[in-house]
Amino acid sequence: MGIAVPAAIAQDKPLDRTVSVKQYREMYGKEPVGKWVLRSGENLDWWKPRASKKYHLALVVPHVRDPYWVAVAYGAAQAAKELGVTMDLRPAGGYARLDQMTADIEDLIARRVDGMVVAAVDYSAVAVPIKKAWDAGIFTTSALIPTSYAEAPGVSVDDYETGVIQAQLAAQKLAPDAKIFMLNGPPGVEWSKNRAQGFKDTLAKLAPKMTILGERYHEMDRTIAQQLTEDALQTWPDMSLVFCTADFQCKGAISALKAAGKKPGQIGVTGVHMDAESIALLKEGWFAWGLSEGAALEGKYATYMLVHLLEGEKVPKQMLVPIQAYTPENIKNFEDSLVGIDLFPPEFKADSELVK
Repeated sequence: MGIAVPAAIAQDKPLDRTVSVKQYREMYGKEPVGKWVLRSGENLDWWKPRASKKYHLALVVPHVRDPYWVAVAYGAAQAAKELGVTMDLRPAGGYARLDQMTADIEDLIARRVDGMVVAAVDYSAVAVPIKKAWDAGIFTTSALIPTSYAEAPGVSVDDYETGVIQAQLAAQKLAPDAKIFMLNGPPGVEWSKNRAQGFKDTLAKLAPKMTILGERYHEMDRTIAQQLTEDALQTWPDMSLVFCTADFQCKGAISALKAAGKKPGQIGVTGVHMDAESIALLKEGWFAWGLSEGAALEGKYATYMLVHLLEGEKVPKQMLVPIQAYTPENIKNFEDSLVGIDLFPPEFKADSELVK
């Protein structure tokens, strides 16, 4: 749980922002508008804000067990260093830990941080403490996972589109009657639902003879993904592909395939986000393909967006980072340039104080 801060301490610390939430609302209204869709390789250095003060920021994420969230933390830390601000890290410990994420946000409100980047474990429920933050005069943005609180802008990937692209690749690369098992990720979050829906909708149009054998929603744990895949192999030994909404599940699925004596490529696996381990598995042929979702870019640009708010500068409601499909054939064209986009360097540690 978050550490309680005595009311006297919280009240004694003045808010020191260039522009208050009230002033920002008076200038631009209560809900930002507009969507920026970034192209692959697009240089956004011109949009980097200038922090007129050493703001105290925080990054609140579901967990840091997954290299995806470590990459988000790396992007946020790099942005904070560039801008000369401090950045704390609060991982909730899992998608089921709504209680911890709520406590962390409320603790940060009590500590009077200047702003937060929040990746919500629940689209609707986390909107409640996010609203408390804005009502307390504390700006928030989101990285990958927004909430239903409309005033908070964020940086993400088009989740539905990732499912569309995965289905397009399935239609191109698999047999017309391929059989597919789906690991959809955590229930209660928008990204997993939208990715799975994009895949199913597009597959029905492009490859109507393909069969979806079953779908499972689950906590993001490799052991759980492995067990679900082992169970699926027992039920449907003739499956052609394991569809995953994230590469974290893919690794559990691949462990199940290895344990079952399968060879690389015998049953394909596909997911979204690629880290160093995933790229190695892609080269070996275990991944049929994988998609980039710019995890480090999301952390970086969500931090930029937050400082723009603090400086009284208008931001779009949503910024979408590029999606890139990686295959065993094309990965050599990308892998040397992925740190700061998808990857974090080996020496980076996601500590409680990302930037002091």
